[in-house]
Amino acid sequence: MEGAKSTEKNWARKCIVCDVNFSYKHAYILHLLGKRHQKNVRKRDRSQVNTVRNRTVCFSGRRDKITLEKIVEYFLEYGINNIVQQGNTVFIEFDSVEAAKIVLQKRNYKIRTAALRVFPMKHTNGDEATKVPISPSLKNCMSQAVTGSELDKYISFLIKEIELKPRELEARESLRRGIVNYLSPYFPKVVGHIFGSAANNLGFTGCDVDIYLDLGVYPWIECENKAAAQAEASDLTWFLAKRIRQSGHAIKVEPVPRARVPIVKFQDRASRIMVDLSFRHGMPVYNTQLIYQYTQTHPLVRPYLMVIRYWAKVQDVAGGGKPSLLITNYALTMMMLFHLMHRDDPIVPSLAALRYNRATYTPVFIGPWDVGFSSNVNDWFVKVHSVTVMDLVSEFFSFYGEMDASQWVISPLTGMLIARNDVLTMSRNLPACLNTYLQQDDKIQLDTELCVQDPFEHSHNCTRGLIKSSFLEFQYKCRRAASISKNILKGEQTLNDLFQSIEVTPDMISDGCQGSSQLKEEDEVITLDDSDVSQDIEVLGFQKRLAQDENVMPNSEGRCDIEILSTAKRTPDIEILSDPQETSQDVEILAGSQETVDISKNCSNKKQEELESFGKRTDENKNQPFSSGEVFEHCKENRDEVMTDLSSTIGEGSGASQMKVENSSSSYPLILSNLGVCSTFLLNYSQVPEFLITPDGNVHRKGNKLAEHTDTGQAACLFIQFVLQQCLKIGLSTVENCLTDEKRKAFMQGDETTTEKYKKGNDGSSVPVPLKYLRLTKYMCIARMALWNGRKKISKTVTRKLNETPLQYELAVTRAQLEKSVHIYLPNDDALRFTIEVWQELDNPKIIHVTGKSLSDTKVTQGQMIPMFSYFTSFSQNLLKRLTHFVKTSMH
Repeated sequence: MEGAKSTEKNWARKCIVCDVNFSYKHAYILHLLGKRHQKNVRKRDRSQVNTVRNRTVCFSGRRDKITLEKIVEYFLEYGINNIVQQGNTVFIEFDSVEAAKIVLQKRNYKIRTAALRVFPMKHTNGDEATKVPISPSLKNCMSQAVTGSELDKYISFLIKEIELKPRELEARESLRRGIVNYLSPYFPKVVGHIFGSAANNLGFTGCDVDIYLDLGVYPWIECENKAAAQAEASDLTWFLAKRIRQSGHAIKVEPVPRARVPIVKFQDRASRIMVDLSFRHGMPVYNTQLIYQYTQTHPLVRPYLMVIRYWAKVQDVAGGGKPSLLITNYALTMMMLFHLMHRDDPIVPSLAALRYNRATYTPVFIGPWDVGFSSNVNDWFVKVHSVTVMDLVSEFFSFYGEMDASQWVISPLTGMLIARNDVLTMSRNLPACLNTYLQQDDKIQLDTELCVQDPFEHSHNCTRGLIKSSFLEFQYKCRRAASISKNILKGEQTLNDLFQSIEVTPDMISDGCQGSSQLKEEDEVITLDDSDVSQDIEVLGFQKRLAQDENVMPNSEGRCDIEILSTAKRTPDIEILSDPQETSQDVEILAGSQETVDISKNCSNKKQEELESFGKRTDENKNQPFSSGEVFEHCKENRDEVMTDLSSTIGEGSGASQMKVENSSSSYPLILSNLGVCSTFLLNYSQVPEFLITPDGNVHRKGNKLAEHTDTGQAACLFIQFVLQQCLKIGLSTVENCLTDEKRKAFMQGDETTTEKYKKGNDGSSVPVPLKYLRLTKYMCIARMALWNGRKKISKTVTRKLNETPLQYELAVTRAQLEKSVHIYLPNDDALRFTIEVWQELDNPKIIHVTGKSLSDTKVTQGQMIPMFSYFTSFSQNLLKRLTHFVKTSMH
């Protein structure tokens, strides 16, 4: 950074990392804490690590008494280049080494009521930090140029020296038992599992241990949104850290509550083993079991994996916990296994091949994902291949060193390279084993430098955080290693040459680093690239939160006073909803009052009376059949006046908002209504086959497609009724059913519901009103249970059975929710009363519209109707897609 002037009035500074000038302190502080600055920091040349360490100072202390912004503001006069928070420790990188030395002259700082302890960044030797030590005698052996069986023998010696020893495995198992026994009084159902390198048969001596605790309690499942779930997990993380610290058997206890997977890091006092304790989900346990089985599949596999993992550790291109800089160990292992699957002569089967034999494979589900696989690999174990371990190593380096990764998805599930465009467009060319992925709302992140699909959780990209510079460095080192390994096979170079650090200059990777997009905003993670702490930390988007907080206003100097609150997201005051009469038109509904919308304080009495009369007409006719064309044409009379008033509207209070009409010349009317006419969504039955739904969720196929218009309408009504009654347990009573036997015949012949109606035109003559929709049915609904809250979390705990229909699965989720949830019942005063109407387009009868209207008071409507209908919309559309897919693929 360049020097700053002392006075606030003339304060100025430039961020040399981002090349941006600032004239206000608070703007600069927000920039330092922002995601864009952190991305640019990670793009810096990694050769600067030692220089950055010399300029970095660590501050530790209780962070609950002071915000990060206040710490930055206090030390800003010394010149700050970067800041990163990890747990209770804050790392500040200053402009110069001299500034860091001045700060270090004092060992303790008191900022307001918070006391901070200061210490310098630890310096570690690069070789000592990355290499697993090997004996001098082995080094001498590896310095000899040998081929054939002698080379294999030296590789075997190397693996025996660097692998995790039996006594170390026993020490880690003893540590797991001790943790479970200590926590059992607090969590009687607790079960512990070791996963990762310490359990997958690929661990190095002295490696850390990862332990997953199934505590038997899952408070985040019932949370309404992601923020609330994160808060519950954070509280549990702090509780575990407190108990572990109080045990007296752990040192360096550090809770990391805001990581993607919250953990507690600590070191066992007796064994000095570093521990990462997690509890959120058990998917890594099954990942570990899969990798372990692959190491037993063929004698070539484990030596091949160990050699490349050791090379990656020496070259510092892979490591756990730093996806913003390195490929994770798990992702690297998947890449290595994929190469063995993708060869012309495969060494190991793909995961899909392991599931091919149903006799030896039992499905196991975590949420929607099947984590089961067959353990029968005897046929693969006895296969003979005309390659050695070093041949496979050389092939790996050549394959990934020359690979155009931007075009492909590396899929260990299928054992094939899948074109990213096929995944993006959900092409029919995708293998059948990806059908589960196609049914999910969450899709894999494809805009990354390298895309490695998790074999179990198909929507997870294991390398989603890898930045372009790190990937280019990995490819460069792979190409160099490919050349060295080929020379080793010829007897021209030694194993020691392969494990020498490859130097990379900025010029080698700088050409491809410009303008690369690194991480999505919602998945932002940072690490201090000169830190010896390996855990990723999610960072609050301060600028984003500032923009969302309507209560934070800039002061007279253009700066903003910010208070960061860890609260759940509140329900928005505005909901954009599709017009039930024109699918291309949007309706903006104010979630404030049930009265007719007040357009402007300066609105004329005439206009207000017209709007009030429209509201009264709506209330008077809410229980009577009416034509949608009547409503729209009634509003069309006042469209020009309404649009004029909207252009100057300024909302005040919680029940109003500023509205703007972008295209006043549109031929479609803008409908203004009270909150009651709330929402709409459509169901497309054009590709839906004819089938029959039973109350128990069973499905019977009747034909290839829905032939008659009434068949489509009746199928839609039955489907909506099943979702409301059976899945969400909402009480229904049918007010009107337009598909009775009498009306069905009249409808086919053309009765009064399809004939044109007339209205009085401006010249006094009758003008025909074309009708576009037929109302099929109207339900009066009352919801006494909020089953839409937390349902998605509960579904992840329900096992999907073989040949189970989507409807039966959803019924099982409902039963589980009724058993596990205790906060699903609404108070009698807050019971949600509303109507659901089902409409059918006359021009395109395969398109069904579903509308909702609240009959409850304003408070209940705001708190329940909007989230209920939002979930009802996505749930119905997704369930219909899954049901259609099930009928087409599973029923003959």
